[in-house]
Amino acid sequence: PERPEIMWQFVRAVEGMAEACEYLGVPVVGGNVSLYNETVERDEIRNIYPTPVVVCVGVLERVERFKDVTYTTEGEILMIGDLSRPSSVAGSEYLKVVHGLVKGDVPAVDLEKEKKLQELLIELIGKDMVESVHDVSSGGLAVNVLESLFGSRLGASLELYGDERLDFLLFSENPTRVVVSVKTNLADEVKSLVEDRGLEWMYVGKVIKEPVFRVSYNGEAVLEEDLIELKRIWKSALEENL
Repeated sequence: PERPEIMWQFVRAVEGMAEACEYLGVPVVGGNVSLYNETVERDEIRNIYPTPVVVCVGVLERVERFKDVTYTTEGEILMIGDLSRPSSVAGSEYLKVVHGLVKGDVPAVDLEKEKKLQELLIELIGKDMVESVHDVSSGGLAVNVLESLFGSRLGASLELYGDERLDFLLFSENPTRVVVSVKTNLADEVKSLVEDRGLEWMYVGKVIKEPVFRVSYNGEAVLEEDLIELKRIWKSALEENL
């Protein structure tokens, strides 16, 4: 990189990844870092973000216990992990796409809680207590749930409560948050295990038969959209942008 601030971003990103991999015991035997990602077009510097990439490969000892992100049956939707901090949209897709801003202090990762969450997920999957598992990442909770719906023929009714801004709750990309779907008769046991591991849980809503995406907040209806139309928009997004 020719600009010092871009090199600084690379260095800090790699140092953070190295710290996390060491703490979590994840070996990195190779990777790819594209060091020069910018060009000048009409006197304007245009670049993609400096993004180191690593690929992780694991061993699935019992293939029949594999869990996808896709919802497979009706039940409860829970978000588990590090929910002790307020939801933030700093550095999020929501802030960029909706408000045209790339800014903010991205919430730090609590590596201790991250490790506890990974161990808990392995335990829950091993005991066949969850139907699907999907991390909250790009796009936040709303996109997380939609991605789990698009591969299924089911719908979701999000029944959210709290005192946070609803857009922050729906689109925050805070780390160490995972959404799981659970059969209703196992939900209380899953919640107890989460608490026993020093983590937090939040009831998000229900997986339902009706193919809709419904959201309410503190008992008030916010939106209801046809899932078929949402999937059409999702699948054609790249084509329409091009």
